[in-house]
Amino acid sequence: MSPRFGLGDPVRIRQASPPGHVRTPYFIRGKTGEVIRLLGNVANPEELAYGRDGKPALPLYWVKFMQTELWSDYTGAAKDTAVVEVLENWLEPRDGDNRGATPTTIIRGRSTAIARAKTAIGPPPIRNSPTSRTGR
Repeated sequence: MSPRFGLGDPVRIRQASPPGHVRTPYFIRGKTGEVIRLLGNVANPEELAYGRDGKPALPLYWVKFMQTELWSDYTGAAKDTAVVEVLENWLEPRDGDNRGATPTTIIRGRSTAIARAKTAIGPPPIRNSPTSRTGR
């Protein structure tokens, strides 16, 4: 499946509560973020959980959120962010934005923007923070 979103695209996570196994964390549903990396196509874990084949494979993205977008009571620095892996079936263009409405050009399984930016972005730093929200 060709990715629908490219680097820098603003996206909103679908606000949905389907029954059964869902991989998308509840705390990001309905929130807006920015695509920072395309990780490639993966078997759909929401289908694999029920013993199905996980097809069709779906694009998997890193989406960056402002912590203040995720947590109304966040008291850390205003520029703090969180990065979450999100399957494409949970993404929609941010309100009033038509980016992501058409497929991105693919070369060897990656968008050209992702291929150029791969070394520039690198993985997000992993930090333990006293303000982390692991218990929610």
